[in-house]
Amino acid sequence: MSSTAEAAEYVHTLVGDEIARLEDEAAEPDAGQPALVVDLGCGVGGTVLSLARRFPNTRFHGVTVSERQVEVARRLAVERGLQGRVAFEEDDFVALRLNEPADAAIAIESFVHGDDPERFFAAASANLRNGGLLLLVDDFLSMPEEELGERVRRIVRDFRAGWHLPSLTTTDALRTVATGAGLELVKDVDLTELIRPGRLRDRVLAVLSPVFRGMGLAEVPFFGNMIGGNALQIGIREGFLQYRFQVWRKRPGKSPATPPASP
Repeated sequence: MSSTAEAAEYVHTLVGDEIARLEDEAAEPDAGQPALVVDLGCGVGGTVLSLARRFPNTRFHGVTVSERQVEVARRLAVERGLQGRVAFEEDDFVALRLNEPADAAIAIESFVHGDDPERFFAAASANLRNGGLLLLVDDFLSMPEEELGERVRRIVRDFRAGWHLPSLTTTDALRTVATGAGLELVKDVDLTELIRPGRLRDRVLAVLSPVFRGMGLAEVPFFGNMIGGNALQIGIREGFLQYRFQVWRKRPGKSPATPPASP
């Protein structure tokens, strides 16, 4: 991919293809309410608005913890004439309680920012119908952190702290938690090639990030973001960080899970 925008659109296409297959599987796709898709961590609504254009008969519901992002997303929906089919609300997606089960849930680069993987998957499962899909795109460790050398563990710590990623983990650890919430993995695609280390911006970050870190600026959001971005580029280049697309299906017959209460 030659640009971030193209990479994002490619991810939207992958997610959309899974939604299309899910609709094709329905015995009576035109019966009753139109399909419902929820975006867990929708930001300013980019994914919702992109998919709403592709699926004119599907309803979309975006959730974000930012009141400002909700305002922007709603404005963009009105500007594009989509306000009748898309909705946005301010809420924590691990505490979400939809009025009806969704056919699919999307989590693009949002899961890893959550504080508790168990609560995330329990909430996703609780808000999905039996047979519904959770479509997850995010960063992963390629192996358990304790198996990494000290230098690499330090880089992972920079990545986790700079980008606020408390749920950064391996795919194996994720599978254990998700399976416990009644979800089964049906697809796992490596998208790491979408992240292209070596651009001019990345080379500048490689030079400046150690300086910022040495100056104790990692806790300042602007500099922390740069330090985390440099750590990601090193991780992608050296192979201990991956960017993956996973499709999870709620097992038929599984009773709706109840998300654990906040501590």
